[in-house]
Amino acid sequence: MLLAKHEVDALLESAKDTVLQNSAICEYHNWKHAKRVIKQVKKLAKKRMDKEFDTTPLILAAAWHDAVYVPGATDNEEKSAAAFANAFDTFIVGVNGTPGWMEDVKNRVCLLIRGTTVDQHLEDRDIDNGEQLSTEHCILLDADLRALAYPLPKFLRTQAEII
Repeated sequence: MLLAKHEVDALLESAKDTVLQNSAICEYHNWKHAKRVIKQVKKLAKKRMDKEFDTTPLILAAAWHDAVYVPGATDNEEKSAAAFANAFDTFIVGVNGTPGWMEDVKNRVCLLIRGTTVDQHLEDRDIDNGEQLSTEHCILLDADLRALAYPLPKFLRTQAEII
C-alpha cells in the first residue's frame, strides 16, 4: 500500500464529510453512490489487475470523484480533484512533508477523478488510431456508470436522481 491504513482512512472520512456537505444538491451523487462505486472498483480491480496492484488510488478516486457535484456544471470533476488535493495536503503532506512519491500518488488520484468526465474521455481519445483509456480509468468509469446498466425497473427508479 502506498499510504498507511490510517492515512487512507482519514482521506476516506474526509471524502465522506465533503460528499455529505454537498449531497443536498443532488440526490444521486451522495455518499451511498460513492460507497457503491468503491465496492464496484474493488470487485473490478480484483478481476482485471494483478494481485500486487495497489488499489488505493482507485479507491480514493472512487470516494472523491463526486465530492463536488452541481447538476449541469462542467467543472465538477476539477473541483472534486481540487477538494481531494486539499485534503491530501492537509492529512498526508502536512504530517509527513512532501516526498516526491506522495506527490505522484496525489497527482494520480486527481487524474483519475478528472477522468470521470465521460465526454472528455470520448473526445480526447483517438479510438481509430488505437488510443485507449488506462485500465484504471476503465475500472473507475465502469464502476461509476454502473447505474446505467441497472435492470429497467431499478434504472427507472434512479434515473431522475442521477441527473
